[in-house]
Amino acid sequence: MKEIMTQYGKAMLSGIAFLLIVGLLFLENSPVALRKQMKDGAEKVSGQNVDITKTKHDVKRRKPQISSMENLRIDNTYKASELIQGDGITRVKLISVMDDKENDISEVRKGEEVCFKEPGVYRISLYVEDSKGGFGTEDLYIGVGE
Repeated sequence: MKEIMTQYGKAMLSGIAFLLIVGLLFLENSPVALRKQMKDGAEKVSGQNVDITKTKHDVKRRKPQISSMENLRIDNTYKASELIQGDGITRVKLISVMDDKENDISEVRKGEEVCFKEPGVYRISLYVEDSKGGFGTEDLYIGVGE
């Protein structure tokens, strides 16, 4: 045994060291394999390549600040843009009109115009864009004929 160790000891130690290094690099529980598993798991959760998420993102644009107009009258036809006030508003799209009982009253709507037949408080849903590139949806309560 002593003769085997003296002749082949260095080769055996080199082989064991090689197996340990290969094990650290390629086995499932090695630090390298765990890092790859974490990256693959993150890609599955995010639904995209993790390297892509490192790219520079644009700053989010703020939603325009708007408020509802006052002194609206019954039997007048108003465009969606006439229902609100705000600085730099470039586009207004009417999404829905609801009465005080939260019933959708589409009969008062004709495209982007609305004509209120009865006095009351109405909830309008709008999509709004401004000149600074901000956009968003907003629900406002407006009083008509009161």
